Amino acid sequence: MFRLILLISALMLTGCSSIPLSTMIKFSSYEKTDFFRINPSELRIKATINSSADINLFVATKFSASITDEKGRVEYHFQLEKIKEETILAINGMFTHTPAFDVYYLKLTEQSAADFTKWKKQATSGTKKQGSFNAGVNWHKPINFEDEDILFSLSLQLSPQEDYFTLIEQYHLQQ
Repeated sequence: MFRLILLISALMLTGCSSIPLSTMIKFSSYEKTDFFRINPSELRIKATINSSADINLFVATKFSASITDEKGRVEYHFQLEKIKEETILAINGMFTHTPAFDVYYLKLTEQSAADFTKWKKQATSGTKKQGSFNAGVNWHKPINFEDEDILFSLSLQLSPQEDYFTLIEQYHLQQ
């Protein structure tokens, strides 16, 4: 009964959220040891935004992790490098319009992969600790909306054997 109530609550929450239910389900079964098995050189990030937004997601996409224990909080900010960039063309139909999107495929730099390994070692050694991952998009300039809402998405791939899974699905930035 508890699981049914939890499932219904999750469905209601995802109806108003930019985080897909499939992502919530994927991580509901994750154990902390699963995160420590991630090979940082295989980690990939896919960031997508309207082409008209004039935002370089290679620069704006951020990825970090932190550890908190009795000594305090240590935060790691991982630098990303671009693997490739592509544009998905706009689709204009009779009843719908889908804008063009820029898609950036990113990975950790060599130094950041080493820092990620350091983070994993620090997280698994010693006393009880709390950890967190953060991925998002940050920019510090006005956005050119050009009469359309800006949509961005952020996906993560933990290994080449897995597909990308969506962390943020078409989040609307409205004028």
